[in-house]
Amino acid sequence: MREIKFRAWDKNQTDIGKAFMGQMWYDLFGITEKEVLVNTGSESDGDYVIRSKPRGDFILMQYTGLKDDSSPPKEIYEGDLLKIDGMDILPVVYQHGAFYAGDSGQLISNYAFKVIGNIYENKDLIS
Repeated sequence: MREIKFRAWDKNQTDIGKAFMGQMWYDLFGITEKEVLVNTGSESDGDYVIRSKPRGDFILMQYTGLKDDSSPPKEIYEGDLLKIDGMDILPVVYQHGAFYAGDSGQLISNYAFKVIGNIYENKDLIS
């Protein structure tokens, strides 16, 4: 059985001194129609701080259930950018109940690939 989980791009979080706006959240505790519960604490010391943030501030991306070919393997989510041998860098998209490599019409499960970024933090990689 595939693990169901999400990550979220916070459109309103600003990172001082960085070239991008926003923040990727991997530690989601709950998602409702109106809010997303995120851990803003540090995992290293086990200090969990759960905060409620408006649902409209986030873009949710689902885990595909797959991992890439890097070492150690990285989990693959919607919006990740994949480097696939013999193809351009393509984003993971969810269409018609499956995860595809961009608009190629090819299922991502058919290829060997590496995650090299995502569409929000690495816009410079998208051609």
